[in-house]
Amino acid sequence: MIKKFLHALTGSVEINSRNFRVFVAEPVSLSSLEESIEGEKCFSCTREAGEREKLTIQEKSLFGGCRPALEVLGEMALLQGARNKAVAEKIQTPRFVLDLNTVENSSERTNKLAELLARQIADKGKGVILDWNSGQILYTSPGVKPPTNPAVENDKPQLQIEWSISAKVRPKDFMPGVLTLWQSLEPRLLPLQFGSSGAVNCPINDHNYESFINRLEESANEPLRSVEWHGDYPVQTGSFLHAADASGYKKLPDRYSPRHLLTLQIDMGPFENESDFSAKFEDFFRRTAIASNAFFASAIVIRFGVAPNGWPQYMVDDYSLSFGPWWEGLPSLPYWLGWYGSTYYPLVKEALASVPHAKEFPGQGMLLKLGDFPQNLDELQDKFPQLPNELLLLETTVQSPGSMRSRTYDSAKQIPDL
Repeated sequence: MIKKFLHALTGSVEINSRNFRVFVAEPVSLSSLEESIEGEKCFSCTREAGEREKLTIQEKSLFGGCRPALEVLGEMALLQGARNKAVAEKIQTPRFVLDLNTVENSSERTNKLAELLARQIADKGKGVILDWNSGQILYTSPGVKPPTNPAVENDKPQLQIEWSISAKVRPKDFMPGVLTLWQSLEPRLLPLQFGSSGAVNCPINDHNYESFINRLEESANEPLRSVEWHGDYPVQTGSFLHAADASGYKKLPDRYSPRHLLTLQIDMGPFENESDFSAKFEDFFRRTAIASNAFFASAIVIRFGVAPNGWPQYMVDDYSLSFGPWWEGLPSLPYWLGWYGSTYYPLVKEALASVPHAKEFPGQGMLLKLGDFPQNLDELQDKFPQLPNELLLLETTVQSPGSMRSRTYDSAKQIPDL
């Protein structure tokens, strides 16, 4: 999976397996594929039930043995936040997605079978095949209904919310409470499907989050330590980055602390006409910070364009407040909402005491809110209060307009015990 992520991001890592996502308008049963595989002398398969039905296909060897070859995951509802620009340009209303993934170093026979099955699925479901490795449409079924309106880039602003959480606690300690809170405050923001970066393929049924929370726990042992998810519209993506183990790094910052990072990216469009938007999000933001015992949280406005292969691409006014796997200090760039938990609260209290936009919650933390509606970086520059310099990251490389390269920073001079 790490190879897939780096290939999509840079194009410099070779992928030696085939990976297809088939977007269809009509349901497709895996039983029809079984019949096709039975006619293949070189392959056998087993079908398993589960949250997603699965076909595990093995390739027969010349000496009578078998080896894993290909996995097919059955249909999963397609959420709006999971839609790809390249797909949207070819099909009007994709409703389901199916996944086909060969093993590493798959044989030519396996690769041909994977493409053959993907085409069968597309034809039966009136859909299209996305070659995950290239981000391009491989095949469009003759039965596909094309879109009535051409796809447009999603350059509308999104709200990116991040909660930084001490590595001393585990996901199972706080995520059940966070999910219960989201259910009561804003069910639209709950995760519905989750998976590794770029492969969100596990559905959540009937608010049963046991598998989801287990995956957050297990991500500590994965190369990217990250779990992504999609929710109901307007959630574009959510993610959880597990705290890193310093023993696996040869070079470390001068000053740092491990932390978990919980993130939501939300399309603000649906909320623009809701009269209680401002109060609702302030409450959601603050109470999630308290439920997760976040030592810092922020909300900023970002805007994404879309690259030709359908992958998100930074635009001029995009910026981030998180850098690498470590907590290295408070951001020096401004943010619309800020939360300073029990660790930072005593250190910023004096600086924010006379700031009209700051609100104290005794024993819990301090909230900073610059305006009723989210504002972008330029709008916030002259409004943001001065916090103690020793707590702030020092910017060393400024982000170029339109670049995917992040700013770089030196660690803050003071990082409290988190």
